[in-house]
Amino acid sequence: MEKIYAKLNVTESSLQKLKEIHTQLKKRNSLKHLEKSNTLIIEEKIFSQINDWYYLAILELVNTVDFQSNTEWIAQRIGLDKLSVQAALDKLIHLELIVVSEEGEFFTAGSHIVLSNDAEMSVARTIRQKQILDLLKLRFTESDQVNASLDSMTVAIDKNLIPEVQQRISKFKKDLKNFIIKNSQEMDNVCEVQVNFIKLTLD
Repeated sequence: MEKIYAKLNVTESSLQKLKEIHTQLKKRNSLKHLEKSNTLIIEEKIFSQINDWYYLAILELVNTVDFQSNTEWIAQRIGLDKLSVQAALDKLIHLELIVVSEEGEFFTAGSHIVLSNDAEMSVARTIRQKQILDLLKLRFTESDQVNASLDSMTVAIDKNLIPEVQQRISKFKKDLKNFIIKNSQEMDNVCEVQVNFIKLTLD
């Protein structure tokens, strides 16, 4: 245990707190009962190192009720090869976003994960968005429509309204995440919410 703590710079009291958070999740407690201090905010400089789509998926998966600290199980759950999952876990542990207990159990450094508000249109985030779109093409079938929502609209707009539209989309995403966090009695799946707003006309 001491070696793990020394490597990750995690105190025994901090690990115990993470265990308590994870126990709450396992007991189906709503995240609204957890303190804000348990939120893990990933800064842009860190996110740029984990911007492949599956890093955030793994972090969120750790907080699901049936999570197993097993590379093969994680790989099967998110549809990725074991080598990529293991490499991702190694990096997440190195960055101290995942903590490993003496028993080999994984815990996230926060009860839920958010990205910082900095650089919302950064290169790293753009790359991940493109990966999500590619993943959607590969995985979405008609049978998925029950558990998915795919829709769009095309609309003429005054260009002066674009900044406000972008602000409204940002607020919508935050409100939706807060709704999910406060009302999830049992977190048993990981989903991706992607909202796109692009100009179809050329300048």
